[in-house]
Amino acid sequence: MSMTWRPYAFAVCAALGWKHTERRNDARFVLLTIVTATLLAGAALLLLQIWAAGIAIALIGFVLLHLGQLADDDRFEAFAWTFATVGLFAYPYSMIADGADFSDTIDAAGWTAQAGIAAMFAWRARIDAARAVVVVPPVAVAARFAAAFGV
Repeated sequence: MSMTWRPYAFAVCAALGWKHTERRNDARFVLLTIVTATLLAGAALLLLQIWAAGIAIALIGFVLLHLGQLADDDRFEAFAWTFATVGLFAYPYSMIADGADFSDTIDAAGWTAQAGIAAMFAWRARIDAARAVVVVPPVAVAARFAAAFGV
């Protein structure tokens, strides 16, 4: 018998608690969602190249941020920012620690995607100080492209 249903078990458990009236007083919904997000991030690290895994992890963080706003639960936001930070620094860390190096096209695509995710975080975040900090990556990418193309 195939075990393809197992990855969906956490998501089904979290979905069952979505309409529960006491959900905001119970940490199980947040815990199941964050564990699911962590498992997805681990799968991304195992299955994707590091530049794509960093993007996937940051997108998982953005989904957590959006889910927390839909659920009106502030406990998600700190974990969303953690996923975004890990996703942002996954590729530079691999460049330093392992010497990973990709072509300029992949570097540009990866950093542009990270800048886009940072802009989405700045758009959706509730923490004003974090909004100010997250504006830096898109500006840095724009400056990098301007310097590379002599604009």
